[in-house]
Amino acid sequence: MKKIVLLITFFISTNIAFSQGIVRGGDILDGKLTNGYSLLLKIDNKILENEWASYTDLHGKTKELDKHRFSLTQLKNKAAEIATGDFSIESKVVEFKDFTKIFCTVEGANSAKINEEAMLNFLADFKDQAEASELKRLAEQDLEEAEKYLSDQEKTQKKIERSMESNLKAQEKYGKVLDDSPDKMVALLDEKRSIVDNQLTDSLSLEETKELEKAASKKEREISKNKKNEVKYNKKLQAKEDDFEELKNELYDAKDAVTTATALVMVKKKALEELK
Repeated sequence: MKKIVLLITFFISTNIAFSQGIVRGGDILDGKLTNGYSLLLKIDNKILENEWASYTDLHGKTKELDKHRFSLTQLKNKAAEIATGDFSIESKVVEFKDFTKIFCTVEGANSAKINEEAMLNFLADFKDQAEASELKRLAEQDLEEAEKYLSDQEKTQKKIERSMESNLKAQEKYGKVLDDSPDKMVALLDEKRSIVDNQLTDSLSLEETKELEKAASKKEREISKNKKNEVKYNKKLQAKEDDFEELKNELYDAKDAVTTATALVMVKKKALEELK
């Protein structure tokens, strides 16, 4: 009958432990195989070690005996319910594959007097707190990523707006050149006509004739250049106008992206607030 009761008790405590993510069994502590409890959590070992030290401090006096090795004495609160008499909770925090493992054992107490449920609750409470803190950290990181994404989208929008401003300035410049072109052409043609009129004068000397021929050739080149510039700036203006239409579409998309990113940040902030 005793064996049956002990077996039932073992299965009950084992099921409680597994359901809470706590494994009961042996591990090496201070070079010796020791019976105790292992808690496996997928949390960075440095973070979890600090949280374990802070948690045990609430339940007694925590002393770091060695690297990753802790001793909890002068127990109080929930830890004091684990056993009776003078006892301590010895523990170590180590990396275990993709997890961090906390192994702890009760020392100085008769094993028969250890309150199994109190021990499991002590570890389960820490597990809940650690997982809640990790969830909050992940939510904070998620918010940071969302804020970075928003910042990137805002930068893209501003870059497009600057490109549009630059484009409009270029259009204004080319438009002014084209606006001035007809007046400039009229002036060049008038100057050419004046040269031609002078060339038709009968009383010109050979030297004067040559000078007028040079002036006429120069004026022809200026007229030709003005025509080419008009064609060139018309093409440039058209290209800028086409680019501006594309930039407008890009700006609409960028503004939509900023709106979406802003909404994303608000959602992430709300999620984080609910975890606090």
